[in-house]
Amino acid sequence: MIYSTLDIEKMNIEMKGKTVSKTLIEFFDKSPIENVVGTLLLNPDKVVYIGANKKQMKSQIQNYQTLFHERGILLEIECRVVGKHNLPQIQELLIDLVKENHHCAIDLTGGDELSLVAVGSVAKTLLDQGEKISFHSININSRKVIRFINEETETQDRDLFLTVPETIQLHGGAVIFEDNATYRWDWSEEFERDLSILWEISKENCSSWNLLITALSSYVTQDSLTVTVTGIRDEERPVSASGRPRWIMPWQWSRGFFRKLQKAKLIFEYENDDDGFSFTFKNEQIRRCLAKAGTVLELIVHQQMSQMAYKGGEKYFHDILSSVYIDWDGVIHGKEEPEKDTVNEIDVMAIKGLVPYFISCKNGEVTSDEFFKLNTVAERFGGKYARKIMVTTYMDKTAGGREHMIQRAHEMGITLIHDVHTMDSSQLHKALKVACS
Repeated sequence: MIYSTLDIEKMNIEMKGKTVSKTLIEFFDKSPIENVVGTLLLNPDKVVYIGANKKQMKSQIQNYQTLFHERGILLEIECRVVGKHNLPQIQELLIDLVKENHHCAIDLTGGDELSLVAVGSVAKTLLDQGEKISFHSININSRKVIRFINEETETQDRDLFLTVPETIQLHGGAVIFEDNATYRWDWSEEFERDLSILWEISKENCSSWNLLITALSSYVTQDSLTVTVTGIRDEERPVSASGRPRWIMPWQWSRGFFRKLQKAKLIFEYENDDDGFSFTFKNEQIRRCLAKAGTVLELIVHQQMSQMAYKGGEKYFHDILSSVYIDWDGVIHGKEEPEKDTVNEIDVMAIKGLVPYFISCKNGEVTSDEFFKLNTVAERFGGKYARKIMVTTYMDKTAGGREHMIQRAHEMGITLIHDVHTMDSSQLHKALKVACS
């Protein structure tokens, strides 16, 4: 053999007593989804990864093992290392693998051109020798499976999909749900009505909304639905870096704001005087909506995306989460541990089949830094298939500034939806659907 047995790494997660009768051969790719989609499709007894970077294969395959285990796929995994440009070595390895394993399927989804050349050069010989092998390729965007049968092809639609946590985990991260991080909302009809009311209030004056909610957030606690604010006239702590006293801008219109919430029955027991005010949130979800200035816009986008459907009624997205907190390396540490986690937040993340959508929502003006943040997270946890969307209210009102921002977004592959506070529900739905198509 050309390859050394020292280059073979076996990681077994076999079920006791299971007989290997179906083997999948994968050409290791930089894109994690291309490396696992064949296993999700076929549920083989064994998968063999062929690649040139032994270290990268070993580190990433641990993520794949976790996904397979959680999906109930019990299999043996092998890694075979070959020279990146060594065609004879790849050809000989393919022949050996087919002869050693019965009923082999070769996945042509990932890998480079040399891998395809190697398969093409040995396929006819192996078939003529009576070896039972099949070939397929999977389109990640459409989830169409193309099977190569003799000199013909057969295309099938398959319901392959991932969830948001699975996608993040597949790329080496982890979604954090504990400690008031990522929250799974209860999308009842009542809550959707309440959310629409909050969005209409926010749209009236997004800047004032941001100022008030930011100031209010320092008084909102996780363990109580009741908020009490006193000593407003004595407050000197700034709401922003400008040094403006906290009460001057936010509180001067707060009475009208809270009366609207009271009328809509989103808060109860509202009382106020010149020194402060107090009230009780309707429930935990309303408290969360008013604990961070951008949450309502994020949820409106989440709501609109969840309502997208094809003509036959099938939902557009398989999974959607908002305010997604992502641990960068997938190892979540406790509060008492000395090592701190590197955490990023993506406002809304959705999965259409196998394709991840990363959406940044800004209820105010946007700087080019926000584009870079979105791009960095999307590339790290979505790879080449990631779709990026920026949803914002205000844009730079100068012609040159606005054009620059639109051009910058285009250059980075980001779809920009701006001035959403001027849109009604159907207009926003249409804009998002076009961006997601």
